[in-house]
Amino acid sequence: MRKARRRPSRDMQWEPATSFDKEGVSEVRRGRLRRRSRRRVVIEDGGGLVAADWERGEVAASFMAKMATVPEDPPVRKKETKKFTWKISQFSKRTERELLSDTFSAGGHNWRIVFNPNCRLYFKHLAMSLEIADWETVPYKWSVAAEFTLTLVDQYDGSLSVRQCKGGAHNFDYLDYEWEFPRFVLSADFIERASRYIVRDTVIIEAEVSTEVAASEATNSEPRLAKTEEPLSLQNQEVQADSPFPPSSAQLTSRKLIAELSTMTSNCKSPSADRISSSADHGCGVVQQQREKMVEFFGMSLEAICQTISLDEVESTALKLAEHSTDPEEETILKALVSRLAEFKQVIPSSLATNETSNAAKSLMPQITKDMEVKLVQRKRKLSSLEVEVSRLGEEGMKLEAEIQQLSAPKAKLIDQRNSAVVKLEKANEEASKELEEFKKQCDENKQVIENGLKAKERLAQSNASWKLFKDNLGW
Repeated sequence: MRKARRRPSRDMQWEPATSFDKEGVSEVRRGRLRRRSRRRVVIEDGGGLVAADWERGEVAASFMAKMATVPEDPPVRKKETKKFTWKISQFSKRTERELLSDTFSAGGHNWRIVFNPNCRLYFKHLAMSLEIADWETVPYKWSVAAEFTLTLVDQYDGSLSVRQCKGGAHNFDYLDYEWEFPRFVLSADFIERASRYIVRDTVIIEAEVSTEVAASEATNSEPRLAKTEEPLSLQNQEVQADSPFPPSSAQLTSRKLIAELSTMTSNCKSPSADRISSSADHGCGVVQQQREKMVEFFGMSLEAICQTISLDEVESTALKLAEHSTDPEEETILKALVSRLAEFKQVIPSSLATNETSNAAKSLMPQITKDMEVKLVQRKRKLSSLEVEVSRLGEEGMKLEAEIQQLSAPKAKLIDQRNSAVVKLEKANEEASKELEEFKKQCDENKQVIENGLKAKERLAQSNASWKLFKDNLGW
């Protein structure tokens, strides 16, 4: 009789193995599961249980799922920096709202610079940004982390160039494909120092982009797909598809216990003559019937048992087998299974409900994605129309600004003429005031002369009267 194994703890956790040797792999391929002191191999079947071949004591290969693969060492990462110089020729003739640079490659990805210089007349700042050139065709969940610096070059003194850099790496992806510096440079500074930024009608902008790539890809700028692991083939059988969610620790534990129980019960399928006679004394027919029932249960997954039969019936059958078992190790495993069934009664229904919810959500994902794509297309059209409207208003603003500049010269001339006329008017008023004062003075003088003349005339008349009186008195 073999020594009974220690009963496993109720909170024992069975986790997928991360490494094993060739001997362990060969044991799994032969369908045997053994408890090893420092090495464990866990086989997953995408959510169902592992079935056993009771006649031979081997696990049926058709029910075995993909084994945990040995993870490769992470690739060595190396930072790659690419510098790009963009020369904007015939700058004064460029009337576009946004200027786009040529596409350049850095870290195996295509980039370009976006500059908005024609907003300088009606915006306080000029914007500059870095974006993924082929953002419309990048795959779903694609991303790349990059550190970058954009520079507006002062062509006479490089130390006076305007530089803006992103603090730390920015994660570009299929939605967030652009990083913009909305206040890259003041419009007034750009206009004031235009002679230093614009030389021979050319503006120079530099970009420096740093990304991390695998050391083996550092010399190759083309992006590569990540290497995928191929599942091991078990006895030339196809491996079932992965479950949308990893199995819980309770499911892993149940698979281990059931696999061990399958091995033990298969060894008891062909007992010796002594065992047969002993079983006959303890109700061999009942035990055989219960074992056949357990065989039927083991051929089903826990999900199927919960949906068609009941875990209570499985628990009752396992208890009856444990009571009539003559093998201590088998009895220990059956009792451990019974103790786990109490946990399964709580875990499995909730897991099934969660799985149904996730499947429903998964079925809705295509429609949600389609609706989102429609909304994105509508939003893109709306943004395009708004950009056209903003561009139109900007052009009108530039025209009005030009008209204002054209009218400013005649306005200044009229103001100068008006000021000159005002000065002349003030001078004429002063002269008129002086003439009026002189006129008043002359009037006063003439009035005095007239009064004096009247007085003299009156004295003369009096004198003539006196003279005539003297003549009359003399009688001459």
